Formats: sequence, C-alpha cells, structure tokens
Amino acid sequence: MGSSYHPIYSGLWKDEDLEGTSFETKAFFVFLCSNDHVHVSGIYRVTDPQLVADTGLTLARVRGALEELETRHRIVRDGVWLFVRGYFARQPKHQNLLAAAARAVAECSSSAVLQAWGERYPIHSQWSADRLATVGQRSGNGRATVERKPSSEQLQFQRSYSYRAEQAPSTNGRTEPEAARPTAAATARPRPGSSADPQERRNGFHIPDEICRALSRSPRLGGVARLREDATWWQAQVLAFEGVDLARSVLKAESWLASNPRKAARKRDLVAFLRNWFKGDEEG
Repeated sequence: MGSSYHPIYSGLWKDEDLEGTSFETKAFFVFLCSNDHVHVSGIYRVTDPQLVADTGLTLARVRGALEELETRHRIVRDGVWLFVRGYFARQPKHQNLLAAAARAVAECSSSAVLQAWGERYPIHSQWSADRLATVGQRSGNGRATVERKPSSEQLQFQRSYSYRAEQAPSTNGRTEPEAARPTAAATARPRPGSSADPQERRNGFHIPDEICRALSRSPRLGGVARLREDATWWQAQVLAFEGVDLARSVLKAESWLASNPRKAARKRDLVAFLRNWFKGDEEG
C-alpha cells in the first residue's frame, strides 16, 4: 500500500491552515504524508498504536496532533481510516496512479472519508459515490442508504430546534424532509430579552466545541466576552451560514487581524467584524 514517492510542498511550513501550530504538529503532518502506510490517494489504514510506534510519540500526543489536524481540515480521521487532504492533488496524474487511487477509494469502508474525498476532488467524485452506495446500510425497502456523519454544528442545530425527521408529517403532498424543515417562525432569531430567549436556552444549544477550540487559539477574537459566551449569537450564525465552516473561518479571521495590525486597530466591533467575515467566506 505504500509508495516510494512522497511529494511534500515546502509551503507546508507556512500553510495558513497550520498557522499557530507547534513544530511537532507540522512535523507530524509531514510524517502522515511520507510514512510507509501512505497511498497515492491520500487514503490509508493506520492505527493509533502504529503511529505511536512509528513516531516515538506518546499516545496522548499522537491523538492530540490528529485532533488538531482534523480540526484544521488537513486530515479526516475515522476509526483506522485516514485521509490526508490535498495529498492526491500533488501526485503526478499518470494513468497507473489514477487507477491505483481509484482502487484505494473502492476499498475504503469509511463513509466520512469517502464523502470528504468526493468534496475535495469533485472531478473524481464518482469513485467515492459508487463506493458510498455499497458502504451504506440497507433500509427496509431494500435500498442502500448511506450513513452520513453530521457535523457537531448540525447536531447542535437539530437538538436546539428538536429537528426530528421521523416526526414530520407526510401529507399535503410534501416530502418528509420538506415537512421536517423548521418554519420561518422557528428559525427566526429572538430579540434579546424577549420571551423567546429563555426558551432558546432551555433547548440546550451551546457553542460547538470546534468553535470553542478555535476561539481558544485566537487571542483577539477569543478575548471578546460575547464570542466566548453568547450561545444565542452563535446559534444565529450556524443558521445563517450553513455552508461555512465557522471554526476555520474564526482562525482565518484571527490570522488576518494578526497580519494587519494597523487595520485591525480600526476594527472597534469585532463581533460585527467576524459576522462580516463569515458572510465573505459564504460569498467566496
């Protein structure tokens, strides 16, 4: 499964997705791109104990590095399956290598990795789509249904609004997903101090863990009390920017503030600044 050729781009050390990480984490990522298990596709099987044995790091440090790299969207980790994002893009596209990558995708049994592959390489997404059709579980009508792992932000959204597809009516010609979708009244952001505010808190929404970790690594944005504590505000952002990776967007915004101190000094309202940043990421 290994490959004798491991192209590593020198810009990795200044990659904005890895900005702020330790040298050890960056070196660990280089190892993930160049170890004996790696495949031309960037998809391969490796256990945590194997990574411990190969790197000499402790299990806690290996798992910490994996978690940070996954949070920063450099890898996808699902059980023993690992997908290094962007690795395949840097491989020479010889016919034999393309065929090897297709086989690796066909052998993968992780729906999370297969979905990530299809999103990262849309031109080759049919490989993962074909495999996903066989990885999915069988429903009562015999059709294959793919097990998709929702993001933590989606889970918080579902818990917050009691979003339960199984309770949705199937009458009036509506499909089940359409019937399950929250109404405009349900998704409207309540005014501060309104009677809806306590109810929203009772629904149990809290700031997603990925966003909390991003804020903890962002001294400027993380220093704003509202961004650290106002779950209602974050709930509104999750609803408004469904297609944006908010945690990654926070880190990018923090990087811009750090790189542009004079302009950053003019940003009096960092809450408004961050919301506008989310909007820019959505439009971009």
